[in-house]
Amino acid sequence: MTLEGQGTTSRLHLPGKPVTAVSAVSIDGVACTDWTLVSGALARPHGFAEGTAVEVTYTHGLPAVPADIVDLVCRLAGQALVALRAGEPMGRAVTSERIGDYSVTYADSETGGMSLSDFQRNRLAARFGGSISFGRSK
Repeated sequence: MTLEGQGTTSRLHLPGKPVTAVSAVSIDGVACTDWTLVSGALARPHGFAEGTAVEVTYTHGLPAVPADIVDLVCRLAGQALVALRAGEPMGRAVTSERIGDYSVTYADSETGGMSLSDFQRNRLAARFGGSISFGRSK
């Protein structure tokens, strides 16, 4: 993955927590060996100059899917199945229905059957981090 040096700190945070190992680091195409891995971030005595291309080869992720994540995915799949059996198109919930001159209104996709509750979003953000990081992968 290639990240851009920030220049404001001696650490460069790697996306995809937890980081389990870093095997190679290069800065603007030149191998770099004066780094250490500290709490999922690369640390160097003089930091990473702003605008430099820092290419990092690393592994990340959990060794197994946690039981609560399996439970969450199963619940979402169950919601989708219930919606499908109820005849809701693409898992969208019915928000209103009228009988005289029949009419039906479906929820938009953001509030349909596959959305997470605020509690679920907050719990996932607290556990895995609430920010999004971008990098370039080859």
